[in-house]
Amino acid sequence: MARFTHVPSGSSTTRRSLSPEQAKRLLAAVKDDRLRALVVTGLALGLRPGELLGLSWRDVDLDAGVIHLRQQMKGENGRPVLGELKTARSRRSLRSPAVVVDALRERLVLQDGERAAAGVQWADDWAAQELVFTTANGRPVDASNLRRYFRRACTAAGIGRWTPYEMRHSAASLMSAAGVPLEHVADVLGHNGTAMAALVYRHVLAPTVEAGAAPMQALLGEPGGGIGSPDGSPRRDDQARHEADEG
Repeated sequence: MARFTHVPSGSSTTRRSLSPEQAKRLLAAVKDDRLRALVVTGLALGLRPGELLGLSWRDVDLDAGVIHLRQQMKGENGRPVLGELKTARSRRSLRSPAVVVDALRERLVLQDGERAAAGVQWADDWAAQELVFTTANGRPVDASNLRRYFRRACTAAGIGRWTPYEMRHSAASLMSAAGVPLEHVADVLGHNGTAMAALVYRHVLAPTVEAGAAPMQALLGEPGGGIGSPDGSPRRDDQARHEADEG
């Protein structure tokens, strides 16, 4: 009689992760975009798209460099609604690398300018929520529009077509490649344990991961390359090594 084994959802599906070189190419492509900080934050901290879109300035401490995840944006009957996070573990406070803090400071200045330019057109019904990432008139960013924006940004970067959720997969892999222990990666992602991070989110970026590797800030800030192909698929030799390890 066959036995059924529970595995994390999606673990049997091949997931992609940006290589360090691809991540830096993406960041370069969005350097002048109004939503640049969203890409930087998502890629560096592995937030879910709903967590990014639901982030409030009340939960961002730029001086301390800490982001508190307390809510997410959901869609109900075709309308954006703020709601609870996916799990209790998802409620977390994350220390942010300087690249995120700097991007959010720029975002704050940009948003203040957009609010002044919009005047009475600014969305008063959402103003009290103090959302970090909004449209130019203060409304929530629609999830489908975010997907289109991210796809265009990736195309402009020459790295192929990717989805916003793949920033989360990429963050886990990049942190692992930078030497962050898997249990800490799981904490950043908001998981109860390491199983989900190991089976679903962490991907092989290089044949070896050295314990003394530079942290995420240095990894994203230094020239890199040679890992993976431009469309996100692993190189043939890296894939062969990965398959051998899995065997």
